Amino acid sequence: MPKKVFSYAPITKVDDVLFNIYHHQVAENVIEHTHDNCIEITIVTGGTALHHADGECIHLQKGDCLVTLIEGSHSISKPKQLELFTVSCTTALNHMVGFNLNFLHGIRDLFSGRGKTNIFHLNSAEFSDIWRIVTQMNNLQSSSQTGEIRSCFAILLCLLAQAYSRTLMTGKNQYRLEKTLDYINNHYDEDIKLSKLAKLSAMSESQLIRSFRKYYGTTPIGYQLELRLTESQRLLRETGLTVSEISYRLGFSDSNYFSRFFRRKMGVSPTLYRENSKTRRTQL
Repeated sequence: MPKKVFSYAPITKVDDVLFNIYHHQVAENVIEHTHDNCIEITIVTGGTALHHADGECIHLQKGDCLVTLIEGSHSISKPKQLELFTVSCTTALNHMVGFNLNFLHGIRDLFSGRGKTNIFHLNSAEFSDIWRIVTQMNNLQSSSQTGEIRSCFAILLCLLAQAYSRTLMTGKNQYRLEKTLDYINNHYDEDIKLSKLAKLSAMSESQLIRSFRKYYGTTPIGYQLELRLTESQRLLRETGLTVSEISYRLGFSDSNYFSRFFRRKMGVSPTLYRENSKTRRTQL
């Protein structure tokens, strides 16, 4: 069966450059599409999905950044609470920002070429800086402040180039950590041993903890607990499962420990969180 392919192009005009930015949720699969005349920058701000491009399937999660170059095609499947910030513009980047970008270290590696998608992961500091810039750009777009958009876009490209250069220099460790991250994403409701993650990443346990904390701002087990916390909130809001049932479904062997953990993180008990969620829905 032939693939369905459609062409995408930005529609907002900033001077002579077509440009667009939007923050959106993806609830369904995105069919394969190509970018005939533009570059697309996508930052994953929440959730997970599978990304298909260049014959590869990669697990997406918060903090991932994708740069799809002209004539590049890609698709997304199995989105789960996926949120994206997408910035697209025609390929005249120098014209868009008003100066020559080639002096930036990493800019050529990131934006040169055709028909491919570059994917890398932002650490917590990079994600925070880039989130702030794209949010500002999104607000400016609605007010048509083209000068400010240009300035923010230049800052965004600088931040992306720096982040991409870092991942190129630390590629081997980054790849090992991404394998570890992917395993935790798919097995967070299981009893994951640090020794197993260390073996998977080909690092010692202490090296894995140091590297993981450096790139993601937490430990592997801390990240697993954050995933469990996020899923527990969803189950409390959207299902009628008891607190004990949710606890055991997420891999906690003791429901009392789960309740204490939830209260420490959220400031309220699981039961009160559920009641507050129902109240908010009623008021909407």
